[in-house]
Amino acid sequence: LKRVALELGGKSPNIIFADVPDLEACVQRSFRLMFAQKGEKCSEPTRFLIERPLYEPLVARLAAMAEAVVCGDPFDPASDQGAQCN
Repeated sequence: LKRVALELGGKSPNIIFADVPDLEACVQRSFRLMFAQKGEKCSEPTRFLIERPLYEPLVARLAAMAEAVVCGDPFDPASDQGAQCN
């Protein structure tokens, strides 16, 4: 085995292989973690390394989920979250 360091200066990788047992659970968890803590937590998965067969459907699914999020006043019940840092 080869030693590998995945420290990317706070840009935590989320590695997804084509043989993931439950793709939908993986997508849901990845999405939740990606937007947790308003983007301010250094261990949030901000880089995705996706095996080629999953790339297109997974990116499309994550993009659709992101487009459905309603950002706004965190005290407004109609919003899903407050401001997101980038």
